[in-house]
Amino acid sequence: MTDIALTVDQLVRLHFEPLVARDAVAPGLSPGLLVGVVHDRARYCFGLGELPLCDGAGAAPAVEDLVFMIGSNTKVFTATLLALSELGELPGSHARLDTPVSELLPVGVTLHEFDGTPITLRHLATHTAGYPKGPCPPYTFGNYAFDASTRFLASFQPHYPPGRRWFYSNQGFALLGALLAGAWADPRQIASAGWGPRYWRWPQLAMRRLVEPLGLSSTQVGYAAVRDRLLRSFAIDGGQYAGIESAAIVMDSAALGAGALSSTLADMLSFLQRQFAPSGDALGRAIALTQLQAVDGLAMGLGWQLGEDLLYKDGLVQGYSSFMTVDPRHRVGVFAFANSRDGNAGQALRNSAFAVLSGVRGGAAQPGPLTPPQRAPQCP
Repeated sequence: MTDIALTVDQLVRLHFEPLVARDAVAPGLSPGLLVGVVHDRARYCFGLGELPLCDGAGAAPAVEDLVFMIGSNTKVFTATLLALSELGELPGSHARLDTPVSELLPVGVTLHEFDGTPITLRHLATHTAGYPKGPCPPYTFGNYAFDASTRFLASFQPHYPPGRRWFYSNQGFALLGALLAGAWADPRQIASAGWGPRYWRWPQLAMRRLVEPLGLSSTQVGYAAVRDRLLRSFAIDGGQYAGIESAAIVMDSAALGAGALSSTLADMLSFLQRQFAPSGDALGRAIALTQLQAVDGLAMGLGWQLGEDLLYKDGLVQGYSSFMTVDPRHRVGVFAFANSRDGNAGQALRNSAFAVLSGVRGGAAQPGPLTPPQRAPQCP
């Protein structure tokens, strides 16, 4: 084993083994963990604890090929699509960072603004639109009706200007995904009242323009086609870990761009590697754009949160907890997954991933500053 491999192994064991719930049940612990570390071109994958599949039949795949929902890490993919559109690399798309949301809404759908200040796609992609966490009810994971989005926009009144305060919003990214899909549609298509089929195409947009060009062969919307490799997730119930039933992902949901991708450790390490010195082609330039500070005074790129020489994002959905962080300059990345929705309580995954990243690159990982509003936005 090389020196760096030994260092990575020691760091992962030191910082992630304590998060495995071997004989304990507690927030921050999980029955099983997946941890991947990439350093330049080298990859290291670890499976810790118990990692059962949803369907127990058949041989378990290799650790790096196990499938799980990445939750809100999907938002970085959606933000990268926005970056492609900003660069004019989505054929037919007229969506740009500073395009007002109101210009992309379908006929008959309206929204409120604070003192006439437009909410733009940049605001949606940086959690600075002033929208609540959401998606606002009624909401079932994987199935958020476009009618609910219409009702939210018609009834929600922002109470501060966009672009100045950071408040994490699934609502904003759900809207961003739908608007990008609508803008990508054939411009010759006649606009109709309401959220017609052109706005339902986030899955096709994400796969054709991002996932497939990146070569992420085990990343997809939902998990229907890869269920034989899907990890079971757990929740603490009555003092023990109980399995959670997988929820359906509806392909015409209005919230897919906020968290509907599933993937593997192998694919997510490939995604982190693509953050290193992005190439000069269209996709590389879009990736580079997501890494830049996108709002003055806030440590936000597009989708990514920023720190000193690092990018990071987390995901929590349907019992799956995950966290990814990458230092493009030092060519180090860490992806961590826990098969419990309580697995990142107290930011356990984040803290351990930062510790491993710090150990590999030789410098502490610190998140950058964000300025929250004095009064948090709430669903109407």
